[in-house]
Amino acid sequence: MHSGDSRCSNGVQQKGKMLSDAQLFDLEFEKLVSELTEQDFTDPVLTDALNRLREVLRYNAPGGKRNRGLSVFGSLRELVSPSEVPPDEVHRALLVGWCIELLQAFFLVSDDIMDASLTRRGQPCWYKKEGIGLDAINDAFLLEGVIYRLLRRHCRGQRYYIHLLELFTETSFQTELGQALDLMTAPPHKIDLDRFTMERYKAIVKYKTAFYSFYLPVAAAMYMAGIGNETEHNNAKTILLE
Repeated sequence: MHSGDSRCSNGVQQKGKMLSDAQLFDLEFEKLVSELTEQDFTDPVLTDALNRLREVLRYNAPGGKRNRGLSVFGSLRELVSPSEVPPDEVHRALLVGWCIELLQAFFLVSDDIMDASLTRRGQPCWYKKEGIGLDAINDAFLLEGVIYRLLRRHCRGQRYYIHLLELFTETSFQTELGQALDLMTAPPHKIDLDRFTMERYKAIVKYKTAFYSFYLPVAAAMYMAGIGNETEHNNAKTILLE
């Protein structure tokens, strides 16, 4: 672990103010919303769709614990001396963190529909909001789609870009397999207690939650730090999944 200097280890200075990781992370969200809804597509016929995207982003992406997204920046600072992380790489680490939060939002919006849930993070589930309904399925697709727009725009010139793409797509598929197990284990209106085994429970926890919650952010930071060795990633995965 690198101790670094105290200024960088506890926050980043911006315009003379010391900002915490969480404050930097929140500022990055406002930037990406503006980028995606005001600076990306400029065709006026898309105005209504982009307004909808802004609403979807602001309702579903913030409001959680943010531990997944913040883990990218935190892990990068443990792997590389803070003095060696330039401002543009800080920005990219925060952005990749938000891509993980967007992935989480994509999963949650979808999961709430499948589970017929009523609330999420102390407010009505997105699909339960008046006028939304099953249109939320397409909104979930939007949340997933913007991940790859952001990665392409901000990370395409970096040596780790392909690693990040493969990491996000593989983790998404693993999570979707875990969701399939979850849905089959407790289908609505047909509870079969024989399906509730410890082996099945552990498989659901591993595939539905552990890969994207614990391995994904640290693996992303490892690639950003120049650690691409398969053995090291497998070791990290073993520890993080446990």
